[in-house]
Amino acid sequence: MRAVACFVSVLIIAPAVASDNSNSSLDVFALLEKAGSAPISDTPPPPINIRTKPPSLQTLQAQLASNQQLLLNEAQSLYQAQLQLSFWLAQPPDPSGLEDPNVPQWQQAVNSTQNTLNAVQAQINSLTAQIAAAH
Repeated sequence: MRAVACFVSVLIIAPAVASDNSNSSLDVFALLEKAGSAPISDTPPPPINIRTKPPSLQTLQAQLASNQQLLLNEAQSLYQAQLQLSFWLAQPPDPSGLEDPNVPQWQQAVNSTQNTLNAVQAQINSLTAQIAAAH
C-alpha cells in the first residue's frame, strides 16, 4: 500500500514540476539567439535548381506545322494590307487638304503584319534547329 501511495504522489507532483518549463524554454531560446542561431522561418530556403525536360520530337514537329500555317496566314494578311495601302496611296489628294486617315492605318497594318511575320519566321527557324538537333 505504501508503494501505491508513493507512486500516486509521484504522479501528482511530476506534472506540476514538468509543466513549469516556460522559463527554461525562454532560456534555451536566449542561448540559441546569443549563439547566432536563427529560427527556421528566418532562414531562406536553399536554391532550387529545376531543369525542364526538353519537348519531344513530336511536340516540336507539331509546333513547327502550326507556325508554318500561321506564317502562311500572316503572309496572306500582309499581301492584303499591301494591296489596301497601294489603293489608298493611289487616290488623289483630298481637295480640302485634310490627310486621308486610311494611309497611316494601312501603313501601320503592313508594318505590324511584317513584324509578326518576322517573329513567326524566327520561331520556325528555332524549331527547325531544335528538330535537327533532336535527330
